[in-house]
Amino acid sequence: MYNKIYRNMRFLCALVLSLSTLLFLVAVFTFFNSEIKSELPMFFALVIFTILMGIFIYIISSLIAARLALAIVKPITDFSSLSSNIPYEEIEPLIKQIQSQNKELGRQAEKAKAQKMQLQLITDNMNEGLIVIDKDANILSINSYAAKIFSLKEYEVKQKHYSVLTENSKFIDAVAKALKNNRTSLLIEISDADYRAFCSPVLKDGQLNGVVILLFDVTTILQSEKLRREFSANVSHELKTPLTSINGYAQLITNGIASPDDVPSFAAKIAKESNRLMLLIEDIIRLSKLDESDESNLKENFRIKETVCDVISSLSEKASMRNIKLECEGPDFFICANKSQITELFYNICDNAIKYNRDNGEVTFTLADAAVRISDTGIGIPPQYLSRIFERFFRVDKSHSKKVDGTGLGLSIAKHIARQNNVTISVESEPGKGTSFILTFKDVFRQNSGENLR
Repeated sequence: MYNKIYRNMRFLCALVLSLSTLLFLVAVFTFFNSEIKSELPMFFALVIFTILMGIFIYIISSLIAARLALAIVKPITDFSSLSSNIPYEEIEPLIKQIQSQNKELGRQAEKAKAQKMQLQLITDNMNEGLIVIDKDANILSINSYAAKIFSLKEYEVKQKHYSVLTENSKFIDAVAKALKNNRTSLLIEISDADYRAFCSPVLKDGQLNGVVILLFDVTTILQSEKLRREFSANVSHELKTPLTSINGYAQLITNGIASPDDVPSFAAKIAKESNRLMLLIEDIIRLSKLDESDESNLKENFRIKETVCDVISSLSEKASMRNIKLECEGPDFFICANKSQITELFYNICDNAIKYNRDNGEVTFTLADAAVRISDTGIGIPPQYLSRIFERFFRVDKSHSKKVDGTGLGLSIAKHIARQNNVTISVESEPGKGTSFILTFKDVFRQNSGENLR
């Protein structure tokens, strides 16, 4: 608007000044024509004067036009700051309408900004990776979780081809298929983690407009499925072994093949295998209950040393059979936990310490700084197996395990109990020298006080 008014005003000013100058020149030329007979010098003088006046007129016209155009346009361009004093009554309705629309545009802009911030906040706090790719295969948006998966920064990949994310050929091919309007999904491994990727084309009016990629971390799910499969296979094997023995001895007795003198020994073996089978079933049921239930409402405050002494008393006879010494040392303290579960936790670890100890060995409970260390002088655990000892049915020395009673579920049960009672377990071991289980309690209280130390 300003430029158009400026050009028109400059033309009008130049026209008025030019006409005035022309009249002036005509008057001067007429006057000098009557006084001077030679017209040639006068003609050149008038030409030079005319050029100079033209330049002068252009400059003056531009200055005047600029001032006039600004004076006309300023009240209109500054309409947003006007209230009731509008200089031009003719455009008052227009200015009010523009002011109203300007306010509405401001509200819409603020709303859009708030929605954008809300969407950014949601995507940045997602536990899934989200990537948006345009139809030209360039990355339009990537949330922080997806950038973390690929170990990249958001600004490093935006507006770049999606192949900069990874060199994984399966992922690149899946996105390429999605860009051809084919929905795809795949399982990929990135940085030792497993992700399920879904690539969905986005259509607008039947035409491909881009691709949305969602990445879900399924590492834990796959590990759980693997553990369940292994557990099912191990349970089948562990159940089959005693059942085979029971069935074999029973058939010998039933078919009369066993002599009368062998029947008592066969019956004893059947009873032994039956007891083993019952223990196994009880441990499996116990694990299932621990998986499904939460007994945190049964927690109470109690002395830890008293519980340790009860466990030592329960296992003293078993330890004495191999002349293994059980001891407890260190200051007592109170904890808040499920007492029966903590007793079972100590029992399972101590029982293992006796089973895999050497004759004339020792098992020591050491109480200190809200922790209980259970140390033995047994066969120890090789470093490569320390992370697996809490797996169900896992045994480090299978040949030695056959010589001792047990179901292979004791440490798995201990791990579940520790998790439910806010206890952390760490293991230190050296083959041939022994193993130490360190149980750290987080809900610890001073003696005769309700003050929590953690």
